[in-house]
Amino acid sequence: MHPDIFPKPTMYRSAAPSVRDWMRNAIRNWRRRKMIATFEAMDDNLLGEIGIERAEIPRVVESLDMRELRMRPLAPQAPRRSADYDDFRQAA
Repeated sequence: MHPDIFPKPTMYRSAAPSVRDWMRNAIRNWRRRKMIATFEAMDDNLLGEIGIERAEIPRVVESLDMRELRMRPLAPQAPRRSADYDDFRQAA
């Protein structure tokens, strides 16, 4: 059979992004924002020890690949407790 008459199925693929591509981009952007927020929550001394200046955070995070964006901090986050909740527990 001639390839021009019966093209391969890959030729029928749309140039539009697929749902998988959309999800991959959405997850990557979410992880980027999360990593930027993590770096911005650090104080300047800690950022200096890592070798990052505060103004460089977006550029550094943009250069990370998906594996690096999945990294988690070694130290667990401190539990958040609001003063209102503490007052409520003391009253009970």
